[in-house]
Amino acid sequence: MGKIDKLIFHAVYPPFLIALSILTFLVFVIQIGNKVTYNASLEAVMAISAAILPTILIFSLPLSYLIGILIGIGGLNGESQITAIRACGIPVRTILRPLYLLGVLVGLITALLSVEILPSANEKIRNMRDEIILSQVPKELRPRVFNDELTNMVFYIDDLTPDRKGWSRVFVADNRVPSEPRTFLARYGKLIITDTDEKRLQLHLENGVSYTFDPKIPGSEKIFRFYEGYDITIDMNNLSSIASTAEIPDGVNEGSKKVEETATIELWRRAQNTASHRRSHSGQRQ
Repeated sequence: MGKIDKLIFHAVYPPFLIALSILTFLVFVIQIGNKVTYNASLEAVMAISAAILPTILIFSLPLSYLIGILIGIGGLNGESQITAIRACGIPVRTILRPLYLLGVLVGLITALLSVEILPSANEKIRNMRDEIILSQVPKELRPRVFNDELTNMVFYIDDLTPDRKGWSRVFVADNRVPSEPRTFLARYGKLIITDTDEKRLQLHLENGVSYTFDPKIPGSEKIFRFYEGYDITIDMNNLSSIASTAEIPDGVNEGSKKVEETATIELWRRAQNTASHRRSHSGQRQ
């Protein structure tokens, strides 16, 4: 690296680093408050913090680079060093060379973050937030009141164990299937996270009775007694007001990834397949 390159580089990179640190920190504080719920563990907070950094750097890197150039070159010009360099017969392209190299480096890092790292980070953030919300469900249910936080389901729990996972004297009204509403009365029960990938909970009841009927058919009542256990699967899509401090991401039960969680190459393949499908349909119609 020549003396001119070193002069330009040392003038630009300090304000660039300072601007990058300040901008990243400010946006990070805002984003971490929106992404993390109040009862998330330290491990979850650290993992989400690392995952949201690519989202922030995509914007803070180019902007910090611009700020670094404006401040660094402005400082050299204010000290008449740019004038002295040009008076020595050094062409302008020599002054711009280190700026171009730094700009290419910033552009490559930003492209890598945007194309490859950001989709994976978005998917990881969604999965971790879903797991946090799932873990909150047993803690949000209260004893000796009717809990209707789950859509089309009502719980009444007479007592809870200290860890809030074990229930005593349980009443459950399950209206998720309007044509076949079910009512459960059980001596014991507990809520278990069975599948974090599919976002499913399982309500395990013991020593109880199930009452089922069809509202359109009189006399269709069915009573089923169970002693060993009876399991009810609850989909995360049924969550409504549980964990009011945390947003439930859209499309948590979709088989395919959301757009912001899909790599650019995969999006390009989808677009090509869609275009081919439309052309084939258009040719069949003709």
